[in-house]
Amino acid sequence: MKRSLTILGLLALLALLVGGVAVLRARRAAAGDRELARLISGPLLPESEVVRYQWMFGIHSEQDQLFDCIVQGESVLESGSEPGADAIRRIYVGSGWENGTNSIRWTIRTGTPTEQRFFDFLRDACETGILVLNEKNGVRSSRNRAFVQDFPSGALPEKTRGKYATYSPEMDERSRRELRERVGAFFEREAARDGVVLREEAAMPFSLFFAIGQFEEPGIVRRAVAWTCDRLSLSFLESVREWANGADVLVDPLQRLNGRTVLVFHGAPQTGVRYMPDKNWSEPIVFIDPPETVVPIVFGISDETPLAAAIRNLCETRKPWTLGESVPSLTPGEAFHLGRPVLIGQDGTNKWSVVLDRTSPRFRSFMLDLLRLLADPPRGVAVPAAAPDR
Repeated sequence: MKRSLTILGLLALLALLVGGVAVLRARRAAAGDRELARLISGPLLPESEVVRYQWMFGIHSEQDQLFDCIVQGESVLESGSEPGADAIRRIYVGSGWENGTNSIRWTIRTGTPTEQRFFDFLRDACETGILVLNEKNGVRSSRNRAFVQDFPSGALPEKTRGKYATYSPEMDERSRRELRERVGAFFEREAARDGVVLREEAAMPFSLFFAIGQFEEPGIVRRAVAWTCDRLSLSFLESVREWANGADVLVDPLQRLNGRTVLVFHGAPQTGVRYMPDKNWSEPIVFIDPPETVVPIVFGISDETPLAAAIRNLCETRKPWTLGESVPSLTPGEAFHLGRPVLIGQDGTNKWSVVLDRTSPRFRSFMLDLLRLLADPPRGVAVPAAAPDR
């Protein structure tokens, strides 16, 4: 009897210890979630320039969904502390986001004379036959073509108005190369003009991309219930089976970072840049009370700042590529379709993709430290990294 009481006492003590640890972990996780929600509500990367893309002109390459050339119109919503630029030449150095090689994107500030001259350039290209309107106007091309997207009324001939206007259904390599060269020559002329400020940037081979779905698949218990209902095939269990097979709406402050990217640029403004979603962006439904403002889709950070150095150091210390199950290299588009939380990163030649357990304390701790850096960037002078080869 005495021995039984001793065993019961030990079991009770063990239960109290386990329960205490569980409560402590739950409280710690709740506190972490509250801080995550507070940080995500912003501002992240304060005092940075805030911009939004308004229109886009692109030339597709031989491969589907890849681009030989992109020109984008960009509106400045909030100015940073540095002088603005009329146009930006940005090189993505072996980024792997498209085809793993260097790609060039031109950005033109809307409302500038440079923008108006670019519209004139495109109108002239239409009149001379370099760009030929496709019969299927309004349908976005996916191969060997040039297209415009969301151009303002009057920017191009009247018949091209609409969300998408697709050109040249059979552009060969020669015609694409000629058009690319003409675009490059246009910007060379702009750079030579008095009063035109051209900024040169290069996206360093460092990036972090996070994707998390709107819904979460059933856990092991619900999968077991669904399996049992399927085997029994009883009509009165149909509602139970539907519940067990259904996905839950995800309630997690990190969901607001879905599709967000941290990119390091050489030559970017020291204050950084926040790239807001364009006017056609459709945010997923996020059940957070109170509702928050939209989070920027890209945080552009100057490589010559203490913040860039601190983020690199965080990655070296926390090794985010070890925070989940390593999977073959994914693009952001593939990550969305995977339907599971994914973290994609690149640092030099180290490229990785991991599928995450979003509830993992290590992962949430890493995201918390990353957001703390973005919310309160370190001050001082950083040793600039070497400019990438162009």
